[in-house]
Amino acid sequence: MPQTGPKKRRTIPLPTDYSNVLDFTNLEGNLEANKEIIQKVTLEKPFESKHFNNVTHYYSISTLPGLFFIPNPFTNNQQKHWIQTCIKEYPIGNPNNITNLEGNKKLFDTWTAEIMPNLRWSSLGYHFQWTPRTYEEEKQSEFPSEMQELVGDFAKIIGIEMKAQAAIVNYYPNPKCQMGAHVDDAELDMSKPIVSVSFGNTVVFLMGGRTKETPPTALFIRSGDVVIMSGESRYCFHSIPRMLADTVPDFLKEVNEDDTQDWKDCQAYISNARINMNCRQVMLGAEQEKEQNQ
Repeated sequence: MPQTGPKKRRTIPLPTDYSNVLDFTNLEGNLEANKEIIQKVTLEKPFESKHFNNVTHYYSISTLPGLFFIPNPFTNNQQKHWIQTCIKEYPIGNPNNITNLEGNKKLFDTWTAEIMPNLRWSSLGYHFQWTPRTYEEEKQSEFPSEMQELVGDFAKIIGIEMKAQAAIVNYYPNPKCQMGAHVDDAELDMSKPIVSVSFGNTVVFLMGGRTKETPPTALFIRSGDVVIMSGESRYCFHSIPRMLADTVPDFLKEVNEDDTQDWKDCQAYISNARINMNCRQVMLGAEQEKEQNQ
């Protein structure tokens, strides 16, 4: 009878401790040390926009200068609108838009559910050139005017004028998807912020410093939340190490009899996924260009 070694015990992973993650939806639930660094900024008057509910306040973090957080300002229908636009229009609505599946010509002819598990990003406006890490005048498509208005309004809330010229729509089709640590510093005009809008599952977002040696700060980003990176935060490493499965809002899980087929397609995707629109101004504005030429 062959000898057998000791049986291997199955390792049961310990539950993840999220107690140190900043939570702007449940301010009182934060650790005392985290409460001290969360700063509420109340506007003199509510900011009005046709793209979202009136915004009366936003948050900054004392240890992360230039980073601002606007808790979900969207109505349920507005969230659905942007989710459907990201899924049904931005990958296929403009033949000059670029995706990670650009070699698949069917992508630009018609939408099919089979495409979505493999779709990771869609580039709108100026297309970021991944290898040289540059933007080029001749490599761009028309930037969606509705998204430009939306992003411009969010920037105005924190007192900055910007004209979004480029966006990368990131698709996270399942809870295993992550985003590695990186810095967005290829834009000619780094004085303008990056406006990031998320829909779907909750994620843990890490914001570090100018080097990877800086310990990062973790915060939850939920469906509809807006993160604005300006100033110093533009030069800092950030990442998405964890998506929390089955955390989409209930209204995104529901399917109603009167829903359109387009929305039913989108609901089937977003029910345990995430979509993120991150937008930026690439080229120098007229004033900055004038200053640079002096």
